[in-house]
Amino acid sequence: MRYAIHLITVANLVAIKRKSNEVDTEDISTVYSLFIDVERSKQFLKEYEKEFMFTEFDDDENQKHSKNNQMDIDN
Repeated sequence: MRYAIHLITVANLVAIKRKSNEVDTEDISTVYSLFIDVERSKQFLKEYEKEFMFTEFDDDENQKHSKNNQMDIDN
């Protein structure tokens, strides 16, 4: 419920900015792209998990990663 209220409130601000008294579907779609709900957050994290700093590697990848870091330190 809180998510919906925030979405509608900000959509109203967008409508006011464009000098309208009514919230249009375009206002809501604009605001929808700014807010991320729980399901879209989970989808985003799964899609880009390898790009985050603290992802877990399997053993083979972890060994490659540690060798690369060791080379960086030695240089």
